[in-house]
Amino acid sequence: LQQGQLDRAVREAQKWLAISTELDNPFVLTWYLGFLGVIALAQGDTRGAKTHYLRALQQAERIDFKRMILICSELLCTLALKDNDIAQAEEFSLAYLRISREGGQAREQLAALRDLASVYLAQGNLAQALELLPVVLNHPISEQNSMNHPIPMRVEAEEMRAQIEAQLDPALYEAAW
Repeated sequence: LQQGQLDRAVREAQKWLAISTELDNPFVLTWYLGFLGVIALAQGDTRGAKTHYLRALQQAERIDFKRMILICSELLCTLALKDNDIAQAEEFSLAYLRISREGGQAREQLAALRDLASVYLAQGNLAQALELLPVVLNHPISEQNSMNHPIPMRVEAEEMRAQIEAQLDPALYEAAW
């Protein structure tokens, strides 16, 4: 995949997916389904990526594989936001937040809060979105990016904050901030 050999990557992933399916190995299935999701995204096929990530999520849930549930939930939230499926994005962001909190994973918790703020923004709940952003903006880990977002979380949170400030009545902005 990193060498741009998408056809070969697909063949290899499908080969291992078939073996894992035959062995009914949900742990390995989650990785190869997730890998097919990565390939689909690289090919610009968001629908295919969503299908693979949903299947990976199902396998991960079979064995309570928290890390893969977390990875799939973040990716599915991002894809749902791109598809403007706000209800599904909210569902995945809340699941992602819960699992990252249970595991004590600070970076993922901040990413989930950022994503939940994006959901609230898409719903038109500007004050509710704004209330989450100070946590992201003021945490040192927010200098990092999350799994599938290439820019630092702080940058994305600041962009949302500025967007909300431009749209929200100043008194409501101050109260929410």
